[in-house]
Amino acid sequence: MTVRSPKDALPFLSMYRNKRQEYFGIICLDSGLNVISKKVLFVGGINRCLVDPRIIFWYVCKHSASGVILFHNHPSGTLAPTDYDIDLTKSLQKGCDTLGITLADHIIVTKHGYYSFREHDLLKETEDKELKIAGGIK
Repeated sequence: MTVRSPKDALPFLSMYRNKRQEYFGIICLDSGLNVISKKVLFVGGINRCLVDPRIIFWYVCKHSASGVILFHNHPSGTLAPTDYDIDLTKSLQKGCDTLGITLADHIIVTKHGYYSFREHDLLKETEDKELKIAGGIK
């Protein structure tokens, strides 16, 4: 399956909408924006999930991903990202930039819908020419 927009990723995430604990995972993409792998890496409590960036980057590198979509749910139903979500995303984007991996999006899912960091301009534009050639993430 190809992921060209946040809505394309939603079928992979719908199972987390009504969970009572927070789940944090990643979708790995190849340079053509095709899904290589999807995995929940961390499970937390009812309002927070502690994330270890080393585990994320180990998994992304293990799958030779060109791009990654981060995802997690908010059991409270609140769509807006928390300060922790925003800070974590900025930190992970720096790591992706260092490794030459495109952070395509970070999507929060709830029973009320979804929130895309990409759609809300909270991610800087990709410099990855291969992903731009493939059509890019819109």
